[in-house]
Formats: sequence, structure tokens, C-alpha cells
Amino acid sequence: MKASRPRILYVAPPERSPLEVLRNYEQELQKNGFEPLFKCSREQCTQQDGALGWLYLYPPKSRLLNIPPPTSSANKFKSVSWSALSYATDQHYLSAKRTSPGGDAYVSVYSARGGYRDHQQTFEHPILLLEVIDAVPMENKMVTVDAAAMAKEVAATGHVALYGILFDTDKTDIKPESVAALEEIAKFLKADPKVGVYIVGHTDNVGGFEHNMSLSLRRAEAVVKELTTKYGVSAPRLKAVGTGPVVPLAPNDTDEGRAKNRRVELVKQ
Repeated sequence: MKASRPRILYVAPPERSPLEVLRNYEQELQKNGFEPLFKCSREQCTQQDGALGWLYLYPPKSRLLNIPPPTSSANKFKSVSWSALSYATDQHYLSAKRTSPGGDAYVSVYSARGGYRDHQQTFEHPILLLEVIDAVPMENKMVTVDAAAMAKEVAATGHVALYGILFDTDKTDIKPESVAALEEIAKFLKADPKVGVYIVGHTDNVGGFEHNMSLSLRRAEAVVKELTTKYGVSAPRLKAVGTGPVVPLAPNDTDEGRAKNRRVELVKQ
């Protein structure tokens, strides 16, 4: 998933309460199709009232700086935005979610009363920290490397990673969308009849290790079979190999990383 994450810090009039401010947002979110995920108030949120804001949601490393600029460059505490939630009290928190086909949206709303005395702009004012996360499904684009690019990459590095050969989850049947990539592999091999390649299957780390090792090999074998039976590539020039998740190109901690690790590679013999 891709996500955009704007973060906004608001200051409300002192006659309003943090709870009142948060409830106004809660009502608007409900009107717009959001469902609450979690709510808490004061010590329900953290043992020390106010700590959820300055310690977890708005920690020093993530704070907005220089709004307005501090009077002394050596003292970041003079920045109103940096110290806005320091010593805050009467904290209230709400998280909510709206589900839609175009991607889910999440909202985090934190409201507390400012307690930093050096800034009258925020002291004793309700302060609201609003974060919105719009999660957009990543486009499942098939990347096809043409025969010339394959030849160039193999000559330079000895291998080339391909993402245009597609399989359903946990399956070995090659999807019809893979035709363009298979055609380019065949062109590459026919252009240089002397070259032989290992067809290497790779997976992410989702699932058992032995299962992924077997799956990657069976997918590589399916590619070899497709190239020899439908595209006329000589079988002795190809050898299927499965490495499962043991040769990742990226960490498997994110969807993007796992997508990069699921691939077929041509490796020069």
C-alpha cells in the first residue's frame, strides 16, 4: 500500500474544552462515513495525563519545528509548534477508519489543553493534533523487460530480474498476462543460441520456508516448460532453480519489499 500522511496542529479558543473539540471532530467523521476504532480520555490513554501526546503521538523527533521561528536558533523550545503539547493535560484521543474501494482512510485525533507557560498562544488553549492516512492500493503493474535490455543486463551483471511473469498466490500456473515477458525471454535466447540460463524462482518470506523453496522451484519449472513447449527454446539451455526467500532484494517488512522479492531471474550459466 501507498499512503499519504498529512499532520496538522490546531489551537482552539481557550473557552473551549479539549473534549468539546474532539467531539466536534468525532461527529464530523461519523457524518463522513468513518467508524471509530479506539477512544480514550485522560489516564485511560496513558498513566500520566497528557503523555500520549508529547511522548507518543508528538515525540521530539517528529515535532513540527520553527512555526513561528524561535527567537534564538539555539533554543528550539522557543518554537510554539515544537513545545505545543509539552505539559499538556486533559487529553482525549480518537482513531477512526473509513473503508472504500479506492483505499481505506484512517484518522487520528488527539486533543489536550496546552500547559507550556512560555507561549501564551497555546497555554491553557485546547490543542488538536490531527493525522490523516489515505491508504491507496499499489498498482499491480506488469513490468516487461525487452530482449535487448535482458541481453545488456546479463552481459553486465550475469543476471536480470523479471517481474512480468505472474502467478496467482501460492500457485504455479503462469497467468496469461505473462505472455509479453515470455516472448521477450525467447527473443533474447534465440538471438544468442550459445547462451544458457538458469531460470531462478524467488518468493517473499510469507509462509513456511520449505513450502516457499518448493514453490519457487515449481514456478521456475513452469517457466522452463512454457519456454520449451510454446516458444521453441532448446531444453538443455535451461535449468530451473528455486531459492525461495533466501535471496531478497529488499526487506520483507513492507508490501513494497515483498513485491520486489517475488520475481523470476535469468542467470547466465
